[in-house]
Amino acid sequence: MTITELAYSDFLWNSYELFKKQITIGEGAEVSPRAVFILKDDEPINIGEDCIVRSGCVIYFGTTLAKGVKLGHDVFIRERCNVGEFTKIGTKSIIEWNSKIGARCMIEGGVFLAECSLLEDEVFMGPQSRTTSDKYMDGRTYGYDETGRRFCTSGVKIRKGAKIGAGVTVLPGVVVGEGSTIGAGCVVAEDVPANSKLFSRWVKAQPPIKVEEKNYSDLLKEIKGIESF
Repeated sequence: MTITELAYSDFLWNSYELFKKQITIGEGAEVSPRAVFILKDDEPINIGEDCIVRSGCVIYFGTTLAKGVKLGHDVFIRERCNVGEFTKIGTKSIIEWNSKIGARCMIEGGVFLAECSLLEDEVFMGPQSRTTSDKYMDGRTYGYDETGRRFCTSGVKIRKGAKIGAGVTVLPGVVVGEGSTIGAGCVVAEDVPANSKLFSRWVKAQPPIKVEEKNYSDLLKEIKGIESF
């Protein structure tokens, strides 16, 4: 098995056959001459229809960009990642290996997705937000399968429609529930229930508050001890 670094502009000169074998580019896709592809035998890169890959992007082997994906400048995508239809990834974002990103996601500039992160459809990631994956900070969360490929046991999962604010850090193994909103600058240390809204600096999530329906007079009685209104 061989790994080759290939700039898109180079393939016309000396690597045309290798390029055709290892990279598929769909109809209507726009790929900058300054994009770089890291190739490996039998693990092709697939770029779907109407994708945009801007200058400075680096894409590793085994990665698939579905239809309509748009990458900003200098986006770095490691091996065996999948990006869903019409997702946008902002300039200087880093997507580490084996990460899965759903359809119609918005990933703003400077985002870091650690290895084995999972983003379901329609997730928003604010600028400079990040996921993490090494729980013990010594590599113990990584292993190797029967084929010798490395895997991660504590990837973050962000469920459908969740919104992650600017500068948020999601710690290893955390699951952010569907439809949840995490305010800017939070550090998310525990699983977040679906449809939660969290804005404190250090987040150890609690279930959403259930508010019982009461009329205004009853509410005043409870709060102020007023018998009637």
